[in-house]
Amino acid sequence: MKLLEHQSKRLLHAYSIPIPDSRLIDSLEDIWGFRGEMVLKAQVHTGRRGRTGGIRFADGRKDAKERAREILEMDIGGFEVKSVLVEERVSALNENYLDMLDGDNDTESIVPVDEIGGTAEERSTKFIRESVSKLACACIASLMAPPGRRMEHAEAIISDFMGTARSKIGSLRRAGVRVATTANMIPDSVER
Repeated sequence: MKLLEHQSKRLLHAYSIPIPDSRLIDSLEDIWGFRGEMVLKAQVHTGRRGRTGGIRFADGRKDAKERAREILEMDIGGFEVKSVLVEERVSALNENYLDMLDGDNDTESIVPVDEIGGTAEERSTKFIRESVSKLACACIASLMAPPGRRMEHAEAIISDFMGTARSKIGSLRRAGVRVATTANMIPDSVER
């Protein structure tokens, strides 16, 4: 069975698995109702979307319209992009996902890895401190990124002194979370 992402997310939703708010669009006029940070994803049957620019981040409706226009003009791996999934941007540190992983009997420890920008780490620290028992450490790998450089399709927002690697590290440490600044540090941080 070949499913596009929006089709598989509909199935997950039917079984009460939390998914981000989203809408499938095939024209720029269909972008409405979203505010804040979004992710736009080309709906094609190929796994090359991220590397070819078929997944883009946007901040607000105007930015989302421009990103959707760019994606709808693409051909990815021989597939013409005819529709785009627009959804609210969530992080691995989204409280729903943390809660689900923390309550899973087969999950021994949780190790989220950040991306450049974004403020989910800072916004989630209260929930982490009060409700999560299996968070072994967090890896803030974006500390190693050259200043001003975008990695792959990461175009996350950095604002009000939040979203920087240093602000993420400070927030997580204040919440009692061990922090690894490179992937090589994760095993030692988990074993402590």
